[in-house]
Amino acid sequence: MSGASVVFLPWVRQGLAARIAMPDPLTTPLPAQAPLGVTLAVNGADIPPVSVRLFGPADVIGIDPRQVVRTEPPAGTTDYESNDLAAIEFDNPDLPWLFTPAAADAQGRLRPWLVLVVVRSQDGVRVRAPRSEPLPVLEIGPPALPAVELPDLDESWAWAHAQIGTHENATEETLRTVLGARPELTVSRLLSPRLLAPFTDYIACVVPAFDAGRRTGLGEAVNADAVLAPAWASGDQAPGAIALPLYYSWQFRTGAREDFESIVARLAPRDLTDSVGRRAMDIGAPGFAVAGTATPAELAAESPIVPLTPDPSPGGRGEYVVMLEGALQPVGIARALFPDEATQAWQASLQSILNAANAHALAAEAEPVLGPPIYGRWIANRHEVGMPAAKTWLDELNLDPRERVVAALGTRVIQDQQEDLMARAWEQAGEMAQANQRLRQMQLSLAIGGRLHARHVSRMDDDDRLWRFAAPAQARLVMARATSGTDVKTMRTMLASSSTPPVLTSAPMRRLSRPRGPISRRAATAVRLAGAAAPQTKTLGGISTLFRVYGAQPLTLTLTLPPTRGLVSFDAVTRRLSSPFAAMTYARATDAGMLSVPGRPEFAIKPEPVPIVDVRGGVHGGVIDTTLVRPARARRRPGEGELPDLPELPEPEPPDPIPPRPRPVDNADAKAFRQAAARHLAVVNPKQFVVSVQPVTRAVFDPEAARPQVRALLDPAPVMRLRMAATIRIAEATPPAVGPVGSAPVFEQPMSEPLAALSQDWLLPGLERVPVDTAALLEPNARFIEAYMLGLNVEMARELLWRDFVVNDPHATFFRRFWRALDPDTAGDIAPLAEWGARRLGENKAAEQPSKQTVLLVRSSLFRRYPSASVYAVPAVKEGNGRKVGPQSTELHPLFRGAMQPDVTFFGFDLDPAVASGDPGWYFVIQQQPTEPRFGFDVEIDFGGASYVPLAAAPAGHAVPTGTTWALNGAHMARILRQLPVRVAIHASELIGG
Repeated sequence: MSGASVVFLPWVRQGLAARIAMPDPLTTPLPAQAPLGVTLAVNGADIPPVSVRLFGPADVIGIDPRQVVRTEPPAGTTDYESNDLAAIEFDNPDLPWLFTPAAADAQGRLRPWLVLVVVRSQDGVRVRAPRSEPLPVLEIGPPALPAVELPDLDESWAWAHAQIGTHENATEETLRTVLGARPELTVSRLLSPRLLAPFTDYIACVVPAFDAGRRTGLGEAVNADAVLAPAWASGDQAPGAIALPLYYSWQFRTGAREDFESIVARLAPRDLTDSVGRRAMDIGAPGFAVAGTATPAELAAESPIVPLTPDPSPGGRGEYVVMLEGALQPVGIARALFPDEATQAWQASLQSILNAANAHALAAEAEPVLGPPIYGRWIANRHEVGMPAAKTWLDELNLDPRERVVAALGTRVIQDQQEDLMARAWEQAGEMAQANQRLRQMQLSLAIGGRLHARHVSRMDDDDRLWRFAAPAQARLVMARATSGTDVKTMRTMLASSSTPPVLTSAPMRRLSRPRGPISRRAATAVRLAGAAAPQTKTLGGISTLFRVYGAQPLTLTLTLPPTRGLVSFDAVTRRLSSPFAAMTYARATDAGMLSVPGRPEFAIKPEPVPIVDVRGGVHGGVIDTTLVRPARARRRPGEGELPDLPELPEPEPPDPIPPRPRPVDNADAKAFRQAAARHLAVVNPKQFVVSVQPVTRAVFDPEAARPQVRALLDPAPVMRLRMAATIRIAEATPPAVGPVGSAPVFEQPMSEPLAALSQDWLLPGLERVPVDTAALLEPNARFIEAYMLGLNVEMARELLWRDFVVNDPHATFFRRFWRALDPDTAGDIAPLAEWGARRLGENKAAEQPSKQTVLLVRSSLFRRYPSASVYAVPAVKEGNGRKVGPQSTELHPLFRGAMQPDVTFFGFDLDPAVASGDPGWYFVIQQQPTEPRFGFDVEIDFGGASYVPLAAAPAGHAVPTGTTWALNGAHMARILRQLPVRVAIHASELIGG
């Protein structure tokens, strides 16, 4: 049987089980094994048939829980419709009949090998864990009766069927294709015929339908050849107690005897214009004196009970009662005027206090005055209200007590949720706190470095000191950069290419040439000898003087020293030697010169001579041992800051006198040395030595011209800014400014929900006066929403400032979403605060939001029982003198959705109330979710005291669909019992008064 887009089958068999031909007798036991033979052909010749034994119920000790696709009701449900039946779905379409050893009869009836039973939770009924059994066990015993709790297994064929998702007129071939190739479109289902009682706890259990399966699940021995009898008997033969193994189980509780159709049928359209939307608010004791009234102290001493109607007596406080609206209000409700004649003085007093307090707050030397806040003054950049001729949202919000109360509600919500909101803000900011700490440190470094640079570096007029100060950074300070390419000229390369040696500015040179050190004095002498001007100041040291010398002299500098100073050459020493000790100069040391030298009979290669200092002042040459010889010192007593004297050493013996000169004939050593020297000098001839001198061109360095550039390069600010840009990266790829960076957190949660948590009267005053089972039409109050959202944003900005959270935009909007939007991509309900400008209050909706909105309010248990029910609007179309629901292709889904306790749900639509209630207007449709089949009866069907659905005849009042027969097979029963989705349409004109 088919219905809508699904087809029901009474059974499904696949594989070898589909070959079973013996029909199910339904009321008698089945054989243990179905007669099934297999015939094979070998080389074209048939061999005798072979009997094949298939698995049966006695071979099953459990089912895979993953086979369970869905249970109806879901486990743990507390208000299931008592007029519906419990059900369980399996993934395999043939699972209920997989181990049944029989085929379906002519009507398509085939008993499943497992059934779904629903037993009432009571004394005598329990589900226990397995002991020695392989499965959990359901035990039913006194006072519970198995005859009442368990169904008749002879009728189990009626409560099992398969479902295929396909079109209504699908052929058998199409069904076979879907079964074989589209497993996601197929399920099998077991129904329980148990009739449920309202407000009752039940246990749903999947148990074996045959006694062999029951015994196997309990761990008992089973005769494989015994017939398959039912797991229990029914009626008078029912046992007094029974234990059943559980393949699967869950628990639930029923609610009232009602369903989607019956609940929707009770909905009644009502006009709420005169009952909801406003509440009285007394402003007679605002905390400040109002001209012509009692003082605040006098008002506080009076009775706190305030009449809601004006007091006719002079000075009565009833004249200061205003009507405060909520976030929702009836369509077309008139707004009370404020101020009127009675409240003008009240508003004037409030205005004077607001302006006075904020004027004192801005004055530099005025004493602070504590007064009420002006909400949004920093956003509007105004600190007075009521002054311009054209009123803006700032004036309307702060001078109307109704809007001020609503803005204060935003403050209250932020204060209540400050910790959670700040946690979300820091989460959005990421590492902003660490970055700001780093930036503050850099800002301090910039200030200190700039001050030190201005005090010390900028005042250095001496180029020597300036360049010596910059010496550690010479390799990094760029003095010039090529116009193309990456070549740069640093301070070090500039010095290297000039006549000034870079070593003059090095740290070792600075230590060696201290101002009064020996090198500085010698350098000064060299300058004087070179003809340069002597330094005029005593503060300049040797480095300074040499820096001037190299900067002032030409390319080649020649210093003429006295003949007694400077280095002594080898030739000069040789020329001064006496003739007996004359030696050959380097220029004459050739191979020919070596052979012409007179003989040397005294020539000998001896150890290195060590000079010996005689205490009598003489110097002798000779070789001695390593004995230390020290002159005598004056003795001092220990403890006087001097080391004790060393012991006196004996005077050294004088060397032997020089022996007389032998004949000028080479001895053996001299002869060998002469020959070796001649051979060596024949190869290395000093006369052939050529010294190549290449000219080096060096520029004269002008430190005075480079002085401003060096000072600028030593300024730490540019480098620290580059370091800051390299260390901290902002998401927008903009370099960070000097100082902390900020961000503006955005909170996407609907802020109507914390407002309703304070009191639902803030959303809809008078909600308690809305009758149950009501459908009504309302509209959002834009003034209320904008005032509340402004209060949220103002207080959040104060909280962020208090928590040291840097916000980069003083006009940032942190909250824009008031309602819970069904589309998460919507921008929000209000425009950014920076765009409010000079608009009036109530004119600041987001650009994406429609100018008019309509809200459908439903007070009913419908959406609590059926949370998946859908609501949408459909335009009406003309039909004769009436109208009907238009095509579903024109559906309009809600913008937002909300709920209030205990059973109120509302939906906001992009519809003008006048258009929705016009002619033809719009319908609001409430529809049951069609994707979840449910089975049962209408609430008005009465079964008397029966515990299970009788199959003898269809119950009175229940409509049997055309083409179906009651109790024909499981597919027909599924088609008859299926509860089709319900849809109700209500025209908007029925929900508005008049």
